[in-house]
Amino acid sequence: MSVGTLASRRLARRRPATVLSVFVLVLLAQSAHAVETVRIAPVINAPAGVVVHGTAELHIGGTSTIRDLDGTVLTTKRIASADREEYTDTTLARDAAGSRFRRVYGRVIHEEESGNTFGVMNGRSLLFVMKGRSVTVTPDGGPDLTVDETMGLTELAQRALRVESANFCIAPYALTVGASWNVPASLLADCYDELGHVVKTITGRGTLRAIENREGHRVAVIELSFVRSIDSMGEIKFDSLADAAVTSKIEITLDQPVKWRRLTLTTLSGISHPKGPDKPSVTIALQATETVTSAP
Repeated sequence: MSVGTLASRRLARRRPATVLSVFVLVLLAQSAHAVETVRIAPVINAPAGVVVHGTAELHIGGTSTIRDLDGTVLTTKRIASADREEYTDTTLARDAAGSRFRRVYGRVIHEEESGNTFGVMNGRSLLFVMKGRSVTVTPDGGPDLTVDETMGLTELAQRALRVESANFCIAPYALTVGASWNVPASLLADCYDELGHVVKTITGRGTLRAIENREGHRVAVIELSFVRSIDSMGEIKFDSLADAAVTSKIEITLDQPVKWRRLTLTTLSGISHPKGPDKPSVTIALQATETVTSAP
């Protein structure tokens, strides 16, 4: 037997082990680079029997600066206000036809530098019946609702249905960390309150930034941003459209989708000449911070 033949046989005997080793290494490499996908679907309207504790806070701060025609600052006034509310929602029944739930408001308060005032819903208990897009709101004890209160609460419930249908402006398909998606302006109008009178909204962009472990639960961290163009705020009409930049951070507990938190920051600056172009100008610079939470 030649040396060459012996060498060939030795290589042949080693080949299976070599192939197996390569196969194991490939599997390990694939495992190390496996990409996790998650479907994120926050619960806005809870299932029957679930009690949800919610809070909402809106803080507005900034300045109102009056300048003479030559640009000289005449006065600067501080702007500061806050609205806070807390409530408990109990879903009494829910099926394909609709839902019925009771909302009990705790503290509802408006804060300004001049003092604080309680909102009209402070301590109130209400019953909501929703069938399709139809909503009926009635007091659960206490005084009757005014026409304006009924309209406002009806829109609140209808909007909750639209936000749920829009999946909180989060992409309705499986996502990986780092994945991004576009959010149409029509959906943003439902998912986010407007600061001033909006003329135009630029398509938003959402991104799944991370999936974190917190106290034994996995939490998805999402960032979403967009810009709105505003022509007025209350009685103030801007000389040209003012851009309101909106950035939002959403945290959703994956195994408890009724538990979520959203922090939204809106910044805005605009110039107005309320008494005419040949009179002093007013520059409004604002920051609005809204925090909304939901927890079982």
